[in-house]
Amino acid sequence: MKIGKNSQQNSQQIPVDQSLRFFGQTVVKGVIASIAIAALAGCAAVGTPKTPEETVRQLATQRWQALLAGDFEKAYEFAVPSYRQLKTSAYYRTKRLGTPVKWISVEVINAQCEALKCEVRIKLESKPIVPINIQGNMVGGLDETWVFEQGRWWMFETI
Repeated sequence: MKIGKNSQQNSQQIPVDQSLRFFGQTVVKGVIASIAIAALAGCAAVGTPKTPEETVRQLATQRWQALLAGDFEKAYEFAVPSYRQLKTSAYYRTKRLGTPVKWISVEVINAQCEALKCEVRIKLESKPIVPINIQGNMVGGLDETWVFEQGRWWMFETI
């Protein structure tokens, strides 16, 4: 099939304006199909909702990754809103820098949740930065409390 005003031999002619209209409709249909497929893929990626334990484990891991990286501003954002109303990010940073150890690695071991509260067990490896009679790194556990407020989970910080 030839497209255009002039044709050679006995071919069927399609006017230029019709061929562009057909091409435009095909492109529009292709774009709509692509958008629909992307939207469905996005819904499939979301999957089933996470349990509170999964959500809090993920948040605790993100918070500790920020602390290990020295990103105290990011770690501060995980603190419960009432804490952030009373204490500045500068105070939070100073409090964290006053820790007499250097954090080496962290692992979220467990999270047990009730309706609005989760207890999280953390395994923390650290190295003393003050002179003491300990050779090498120390490994210990600590517990964190996370609370559900304003539609999400927050690390409960003591004042």
